[in-house]
Amino acid sequence: MFVLQLVAAFFYFGIKWYATGERPSFAMDTGLALATLAATLLAHGITLLLSWWVVTNSGRLPFWQSLGWKWHPQFKSVHAIALALLMLGLAILFERILPHGKTDFQRLLELSFSVRVFIVILAVGTAPLVEELVYRGLLFSSIEKAKNWKLAVVVVTVLFAIVHVPQYWGSPAAIGAILSLSLALTLLRAFTGQLLPCVATHLIFNSIQAVVLLASPPSAELAPSTSAFIHSCLPLISGAIK
Repeated sequence: MFVLQLVAAFFYFGIKWYATGERPSFAMDTGLALATLAATLLAHGITLLLSWWVVTNSGRLPFWQSLGWKWHPQFKSVHAIALALLMLGLAILFERILPHGKTDFQRLLELSFSVRVFIVILAVGTAPLVEELVYRGLLFSSIEKAKNWKLAVVVVTVLFAIVHVPQYWGSPAAIGAILSLSLALTLLRAFTGQLLPCVATHLIFNSIQAVVLLASPPSAELAPSTSAFIHSCLPLISGAIK
C-alpha cells in the first residue's frame, strides 16, 4: 500500500509542477490526499485478489466457504450491532478519561468534504473486508494452525494495533480505541471460528462513524471517537510529507 501511495504522490507532485511551473510544496493538501486515497483503494483491490488466490489455492477451493462466511449460532446480526455500539461507547469513554492531541489523521479529515467522502467510501466499501480478511482471516488462521488460538489472538491484536499507531500518535484515546476494537474483533474470530461476524461488526462500527463524519460541519474539529474508526484509510506518507 505504501509503495502505491508513494507513486501516487510522485505523479501528483509532477503534474502539479508541470501545470503551475512552480516547485510544489510538500505539505498535505486536498489533491495529495485524494491521490493517495485513490492509491489506497487500488491497494485494497490488489489485496483482495491476492487473498482470493491464497484462500482458494489458485481457484481450487470455494472462496467464501473457505473464509468461514456464515453466522455462529450464538452470534447473529443483532449481536454485531450491539458489539459495534459497545466499541463506539468504549471509544467515547477513552476520549473522556485519556489525553488526546490532534493527530495527522484528524488533520486529513479536516482538509475538505471531498476527502471525507473518499475516506468514507474506503471505510465502508473496502476496509472492513480487506482488513478482516488479512488479519482475522489469513494471519489468524495461520498462527492458530501452527501454534494455538491464544497466541493467534495476542499476535493479531497487537499487530493490528501497531500498524495504526503512527497515524494516531499523540492521542492515547484514539490508540486505546483501536487496541480495544482489535482485541474485540480477534476474540470474536476465536470464539465463532468464522470471519463473517468480524466483517459485519467492523462494517457496522465504521458505518455509524461514517454518518457522523459526513454530518459534521466541514470546519468542525473532530474528536478521536469520530476519527479513530477508519484506521486503514490514512496514507502512511501523510506524516512524512509536510
